[in-house]
Amino acid sequence: MRRKALARVYVVAASNQQYRAVYARVRAKQDGLCSYCSMAISESDTIVSKAYVRKSKYFHKACAEKINII
Repeated sequence: MRRKALARVYVVAASNQQYRAVYARVRAKQDGLCSYCSMAISESDTIVSKAYVRKSKYFHKACAEKINII
């Protein structure tokens, strides 16, 4: 039987030291937009990252809660 790998979930608050790097990745990979609602993620929003095998997706914290990621 083969196991399915679970996706990693990272919650990055604006006060976190890595926030600037994560925010830059969101702007580069998703044009600064949330994967769920397609609205812009601002610099003060908490970012939730769901890391898939090949491509990460970034969400607002509220959107991640709506779709039960966190």
